[in-house]
Amino acid sequence: MKSADYRNAPMEKMSWNVFIGVVLGQIVSSYTLGIVGVALDRVPSSMTLSSTWLGLLGAGSLIGLFGSLLVGRLADRYGRRKFFMADMLALTLLSVLQLFTTNLAALLVIRIALGMAIAVEYTVGTALLMEWVPAKRYFRYQTYLLAYWAIGYFAAYLVGTFTTGFGDRTWQVILASSAIVSTLAGLQRLVVRQPESPRWLASKGRISKQLTWCTVTTAKITRSIRPRKSK
Repeated sequence: MKSADYRNAPMEKMSWNVFIGVVLGQIVSSYTLGIVGVALDRVPSSMTLSSTWLGLLGAGSLIGLFGSLLVGRLADRYGRRKFFMADMLALTLLSVLQLFTTNLAALLVIRIALGMAIAVEYTVGTALLMEWVPAKRYFRYQTYLLAYWAIGYFAAYLVGTFTTGFGDRTWQVILASSAIVSTLAGLQRLVVRQPESPRWLASKGRISKQLTWCTVTTAKITRSIRPRKSK
């Protein structure tokens, strides 16, 4: 008889919870990255925005993505679920902060911090997805993420293009609109149970917290591969 492994289980409720959470995270990430280009195009002429600052602000979130090296280590130390849950709160607060400053240096710091928060989605979210979806379908679901990423980026373009009526602050409102998307994603993670990484739990000697779920799904696999009795 083949050995049973919870990663060979079919998509269960827990797996779908993780997948939906990661999908929403991808949409938020691409929206946050895409919105800055449209917003900077709406900066009022009264503000002095040199080409240098334009480039720095546009690339700020991309610079922050290099924080994935640090984020991965911290998540491995303190728990992937904690970072996955707290990340949307950080994205929401940082997005809102963009409403309250026109200082270019402060805005650059916020954009870099947003990039670091996005790095959590790319590192921790991908790691959780790898562990909680069926191994044979992992690459298929990764492909789905690319499609949802494109949806978020396109949505940012639409929102940035058609948002008007806020005068000289319109560009800030456009930037801060990512807070709406991240709030919705954050609510999903609060309302719907998100599991911890089984591998992380095992590395910390706390695998018992995930043992029940793994036992149930493993039992399903065992039943599915058990040869039927001949009549």
